[in-house]
Amino acid sequence: MKNDGADRRYTDVDVICQFSADGHIMPIKIRTQDEEGEYQTFVIKQFKQVSLSTSETQHDGIYTSTDSIVFDCCITVFNVKRIIRLYFDKRYAVWHMTT
Repeated sequence: MKNDGADRRYTDVDVICQFSADGHIMPIKIRTQDEEGEYQTFVIKQFKQVSLSTSETQHDGIYTSTDSIVFDCCITVFNVKRIIRLYFDKRYAVWHMTT
């Protein structure tokens, strides 16, 4: 049976980020496709890097390891502030989002 993505806990996203001189990542924007396949871009208003000490399953069901970097971010969708969680997998250089 083909997985249509309906049971996935996360969404793949494009992320524009900046790296500081000391190597810290600062996410700036995300881009994702909506239900109609149109790309939507959102500016990250605030973010906080989540500390990870070991491999563990996060509260949203996503498994993280020492190869993961996690951010809690604030974006505005239709004039409503929303908190999202971004996951960066250093092994594969990919970003995922949960809401």
